[in-house]
This record gives sequence, C-alpha cells and structure tokens, in this order.
Amino acid sequence: MIFFSPLYAPFALLPVVVLSAIVGLIVMGFAVAGGPDPCEPGGAEPIVISEANADSFQQKWDEFEGTLDAGSSASVTFTESEVSSRAVREAEGKVDDQDWLQEFRVCIYGGEGAISGTLNFPGFLDIKFRAEGTAYITDQLRIKPEKVEVGSIPGFIGDWVDASPDDDVELLDDEDFEHTYELTLSPGEAQIAGTP
Repeated sequence: MIFFSPLYAPFALLPVVVLSAIVGLIVMGFAVAGGPDPCEPGGAEPIVISEANADSFQQKWDEFEGTLDAGSSASVTFTESEVSSRAVREAEGKVDDQDWLQEFRVCIYGGEGAISGTLNFPGFLDIKFRAEGTAYITDQLRIKPEKVEVGSIPGFIGDWVDASPDDDVELLDDEDFEHTYELTLSPGEAQIAGTP
C-alpha cells in the first residue's frame, strides 16, 4: 500500500514541471525565430508612422465628434498612416518611443484589414506577429480576428492559434462611444459615418 505524503507532492510534480518548461522553451524558440511578413498597405501610399499623422487622426476625430455633439450627422476618413500612428500612440504614449511595440502598422483592405509588428521584450525576445480580420463599432471599437500568426511556430501550434480567436476584441478598454457609428473599410482608408 502506498501512502500519499504532502512532502512527496513537489517531487511528483517535478517531471511535469520540467516537461512543461522544455515545451515552453521550444515553443518560445520557434516564436522568436523568423515570423510572418508584415502586412502590405491596402492603399497606394506607404504607411508612415509619425507624430504628425497621430495628430492628424486626433484633429479629424475631434472635429467629427464636435459635429455629432452639436446634433448633426457627419463622416470622417482616416488613412492607414493616421490609423497606424494613432494606434502606436495609444499603445506607447508617444509615437517616437516604440519601445515594446515596433514596426507596427494597420493595413486596410476592402471590408477587412490586418495588423502586424514586432513585440520587443527587452533583453532577449523579439516576436513578430500578424493578425487579419474585420472591424466594427458598437459602444466600442471591436475587431473580429480571423487569422493570427506569431513567430514561426510549428504547424500544429499555428493551427491552434488560428482557431483560437473566436471572440471579438475591444480595442479601447477605457473609452465608450456616445453616438451611432458605421465603419466602412476601403483599400487604404477607413471611413466612419456617425449620427448623434
């Protein structure tokens, strides 16, 4: 008869912990090595990440919201450069910093889009990523991921990652929209029509 001792429990788990660590390191090695290509711009112009483009996005948005707040319908169009720059500013605080989120871009196609970039974990890891999907606005800006690629992970893990994004993702956790919006994605630009 074998009795289970609390003193034995940590040693019983040791093989599982070691195996998990080895698998984790292998997967991390694949994630760090190589990775997906960046998304290609949907428009004719290259995507330029700059403070000026982030400012342009904010100015257009403020004017658009001001019109809606005054009780009139309005619409606004943003370029890939403006959207990408605004997203980097939201993530990093300043466009020029780009410490942990590098080479980030938003590519906009007809009815869908993609994001790509590199996550920089200081000291030892740079992991490339790319996600494709659709976007829409309710009380939040939401995306519906359809395909996600991370590093150059093996096929069976890649299949799991691709199959994982079932839920929509809120992009702005702390900001609810006050009006009614309709988002249209065209090659190279995003148009938002709003009503009060």
